[in-house]
Amino acid sequence: MYWAFQTLTTVGYGDVQGTTTFERIYCLLWMIFGVAFYSFTIGNLQSIISTIDVKASELSAKLNTLTGFAKRTKLPDYIVLKIKRFLENNSVSNTSLTESR
Repeated sequence: MYWAFQTLTTVGYGDVQGTTTFERIYCLLWMIFGVAFYSFTIGNLQSIISTIDVKASELSAKLNTLTGFAKRTKLPDYIVLKIKRFLENNSVSNTSLTESR
């Protein structure tokens, strides 16, 4: 457990040790800061990655809703295909308009 904690906090493996009580408390606080920093960084990266694909998930939800509706109402396949094409094209054009601003 000591090895994992030292690796995670990037403090080291005992090359330089705290000998006085003050030095040990300083090292402990520095390790806690390291854990907090890495946690914050990884949390932010996860947040960025999860928001990248929001548009694709919205389109997927719309297409799933359309598929369910088409099955319940027995829509002809050519109409469902036209609606799917419209949604896909509309999604692409909205994305490109938003990005160009």
